[in-house]
Amino acid sequence: MNLSIKNKIIALTIFFICLLISSTLFLLYNLGETTNTMKGVVSLSEDVVTQSHHLEKLIVDMETGQRGFVITGKEEFLEPYKDANNKFDAVLYDLEQKLIDHPKYLELLEKVAHSRYEWLGLAGQPEIDARREVTSAKASLNSIGNLIEAETGKKLVDEMRRSLDKLLKHFKTAGEKNNIILTTQIGKDIVDSETGQRGFLLTGKDAFLEPYFHGQVALDRDMKELEKSNPDNKRVLKEISALRTLNKKWLLEAAIPEIDARVSYEKNPQSMENIALLLAKGVGKEIIDNLRNLVGQLTASLGKDIRNEVLQANERVEQANLLSLLIGMIGIFLGLFFAFFIGRGIIKPLKILNAGVVKIGKGELAHKIRVDTKDELATLARAFNHMATSLGESRVYIEGIIKSMPNMLIVVSPNGSIKTVNDVALKLLDYEGDELLDQPLSILLREGEGEGEGEGEGEGEGEGEIVLALQDVVNRGVVLNSKKSFVKKNGSTFSVLFSASTLRSPEGKVEGVVCIAQDISQYEQLETQFRQAQKIESIGRLAGGVAHDFNNLLTVILGVSKMIEDEEGKNSAVHDKITLISDTAKQAAALTQQLLAFSRQQVTRPKIIELNVVIVQTRKMLTRLIGENIEIEVHTAPGLYPIKADEGQINQILMNLAVNARDAMPGGGKLTIETGNVTLDANYVECHADSCSGSYVMMVVSDTGVGMDQATQAKIFEPFYTTKEVGAGTGLGLSTVIGIVKQNNGMIQVYSEPGQGTAFKIYWPRAEFVDGIEEAREEDDLSTEGKENILLVEDEEAVRLVAASILRKNGYAVLEAKDGKEALKTMQLHQGTTDLLLTDVIMPGMDGQELASNLKEKYPDLHILFMSGYTANAIMHHGVLAENVHFVGKPFLPNELLVAVRKALGTA
Repeated sequence: MNLSIKNKIIALTIFFICLLISSTLFLLYNLGETTNTMKGVVSLSEDVVTQSHHLEKLIVDMETGQRGFVITGKEEFLEPYKDANNKFDAVLYDLEQKLIDHPKYLELLEKVAHSRYEWLGLAGQPEIDARREVTSAKASLNSIGNLIEAETGKKLVDEMRRSLDKLLKHFKTAGEKNNIILTTQIGKDIVDSETGQRGFLLTGKDAFLEPYFHGQVALDRDMKELEKSNPDNKRVLKEISALRTLNKKWLLEAAIPEIDARVSYEKNPQSMENIALLLAKGVGKEIIDNLRNLVGQLTASLGKDIRNEVLQANERVEQANLLSLLIGMIGIFLGLFFAFFIGRGIIKPLKILNAGVVKIGKGELAHKIRVDTKDELATLARAFNHMATSLGESRVYIEGIIKSMPNMLIVVSPNGSIKTVNDVALKLLDYEGDELLDQPLSILLREGEGEGEGEGEGEGEGEGEIVLALQDVVNRGVVLNSKKSFVKKNGSTFSVLFSASTLRSPEGKVEGVVCIAQDISQYEQLETQFRQAQKIESIGRLAGGVAHDFNNLLTVILGVSKMIEDEEGKNSAVHDKITLISDTAKQAAALTQQLLAFSRQQVTRPKIIELNVVIVQTRKMLTRLIGENIEIEVHTAPGLYPIKADEGQINQILMNLAVNARDAMPGGGKLTIETGNVTLDANYVECHADSCSGSYVMMVVSDTGVGMDQATQAKIFEPFYTTKEVGAGTGLGLSTVIGIVKQNNGMIQVYSEPGQGTAFKIYWPRAEFVDGIEEAREEDDLSTEGKENILLVEDEEAVRLVAASILRKNGYAVLEAKDGKEALKTMQLHQGTTDLLLTDVIMPGMDGQELASNLKEKYPDLHILFMSGYTANAIMHHGVLAENVHFVGKPFLPNELLVAVRKALGTA
């Protein structure tokens, strides 16, 4: 039969509808017969049983109202008592009328009426009358009753429990077991205290006061212990303080007043004893229980008779139902027989379709479903085939995207196990294939790495904490740019920028967490180097400022010492002392120059030089410096590029590195100096901060000493850092080296391992080739005397006096001024010619550069000579003198000043 599924289902539906209609008509007929049968089943109406139950409720109301008044003395309890009595007679009369034809029920009703009047006469009313006579204890009972009704104590205790529940929830969230135990114990203390107080209030027994007092003592002790365990937790301390305040309020406003009221009542208990004795007789209880039993027998007897008649009717109904069941079974059999022929044409292609869908679901996207029909199932099969093809293409596309991702991709399940990982992650983590699949995410995190935002350094993060961290991602939806430390397979770590978001099904169910991690170890290295550069720059500025003032002092000391030495002669008694002062001042000046070199503010006159020549010339000096037990090897590369630098600074670098190498080889060793031409490309620049691509001359100074670990290497260029003993070094050697290198736009790298020695690689920028190398000018033959007029401008009076004295002693005419404003005024008043302006650079108000510019405009032939102990100024750039600028650095000896003056006067 080649019908469509729709037509098959329609035919089957029509058949079942016809079958249902016929079965329904028969059941309606059977239902009518059953209804007629049930009409005569129950001769007793349902309201008879209802009225019987009503009697039971009225008995409870009577007793409750009567007992409530006897115990409390409150008139409102008599209302339900009286109302129940009035209704009882009416209900009892109604039952008698309905059961007039049932003698056994009438006999029970008569007993019920007699028992009820007996209770009223012997117990109900007498107890009420006795309670009315009790008046003497009314005041004390009311005081207790009012306190209890106010519920002040209950409200305060409930508030304490709520406060304690917040604290316990906080500790459970944080997983603090000891605090959880203490908080639970405090809750028990509160329960013990309240139970004891309430027990004494209700019974008057002193035994209940023991747990009350014990609970208060234990509560105070446990709250102090909890405060001691959390001295820095402001939230816990605040909650404990609030809890202590509530407990005190409960004691003062509820517990103690209620106990006092009960004690006061115990002093006059006589009035309650009358009621207690009356209730103890049990007359009312015995009679009322008998009344309940009689009404219960009536209700049970009525129910039993109704059930018997219902059982007889049910037998007749079951016969009719059996016939209905037989007809229904025949209809079902016919329906199934007919459905088999129709369903067979649907089930077979459905099985084929289901099997194909299962294979596609398992990932066999190349499988094709073949259904040999022309109905909707064939259309569905073609749709599944198309979907599988599209899904396969999408999978290939998505896999291509994942493989091309530059960052690590890790997908984990909600419980923290890894389900997917891309090739980049495998490569960075040194894993292969499926090694990471089904492993916990915690194996990739460094010990102590956790969320919290804060949160057991040095303790391994458990898988439970990982699950909590992932749950946080699920709750927040996404976590962006959280810094983590990932662990490679070999145990080494590297820093990543970690982001995560939830992976949800179309229905919104969380199926996992997608984690993206970017390797930021290189960025951290750049950040560290940048921070170090900032630190050195800040200290360099400080060093330059200190050097300025210090050089002024040294200028005076050196100048005065030289003048005293010249005046007293070499054979005087003070000659040795003056020499000591002079030598000490020179050492201080050298230290100042070292500070300036470290801060990149040392005055230099760079020129084109051959590095190989400078190294060879310095070798002999280095041999004397480091001793004979250390072998020096020099390997110079032929065809070395020229560089532009100050020879003195090159010597300073070699000496500092040699001294460090000597200290690293106390038992002797080898110091090697090498040179070579190198070209740094973009890859090198990417891996090394503060570097630029281009051609460089490399100088390598290496030793075979003890070497350094990574922690030491990170600090060696910091000023005043040293591994030597106190007094064995200033810690400025390597700081000076890096200062000189940076001042000359060079780069420096250090390579070292403990026990493997150390190598410093210094890269000098290549200079342009020139014809020949600049030669130093001989200054020894310059005259130090003259007759020219000199305007001396210096804000430090002592320095000004010393300089003026030196110049006048050597034949010069000197005009003095303390600042730029006074210098301009002096020049206007001076009638003669001024040949030279000798001015300090840094001065208050108008600096030396501005003063020189103003005077040069008015006096074009005026020669300029600057002096300064601080180089961060307009006449220099990073400590390098501008062209045609004459300069003498502080501190200076008299001869150095005179030579500088003659050189400045020698050119226009």
